[in-house]
Amino acid sequence: MKRRQLLQQIGIMIGSGVLTPLLSNAFANVNLKSPLANFAENELLLMAEIGEIIVPTTKTAGAKTAKAHEYAFRIIDNCYTKSEKNRFLNELVLFNETCKSQLVSNFIDLKKNEKTEMVKGLISAKPQFFKEMKQLIVVGYFTSEEGATKALTYEPIPGKYIGCTPLKSGQKAWAI
Repeated sequence: MKRRQLLQQIGIMIGSGVLTPLLSNAFANVNLKSPLANFAENELLLMAEIGEIIVPTTKTAGAKTAKAHEYAFRIIDNCYTKSEKNRFLNELVLFNETCKSQLVSNFIDLKKNEKTEMVKGLISAKPQFFKEMKQLIVVGYFTSEEGATKALTYEPIPGKYIGCTPLKSGQKAWAI
């Protein structure tokens, strides 16, 4: 055996001996459950229905089909502090409770026109909460495959850069 081969094999043995426990500890702490598992099913459904009122299905898929509510909950779970997360969820539950008290039904079970009226009421009663929720839904929608490719004009390999080009009548905005 040559000295170079011997040194390489010794290095591999020492390195694997050191790295194995480090990697096993790192992978032991990995949380494989979905961030959506941290939320109740009724919260997910409620946000999906509100999202469908904000970005309804027309010629293109709506926010519910694009799963914008899942994006919103991933942002809430990963980016919000615990107090912000609790505040948001409490506001969501309070909104559903308001629906129950005013229309004797959960928001999910209402007819579309009743849902629209309740969301309009939310806009006037809690404008900051609605703005935050709308922002999460709209960003989730337009960053989804449905929103970026079907609601916007999407070109996966763009050509040359042309700044400030006028849109033709009826042309969709560009997805970047």
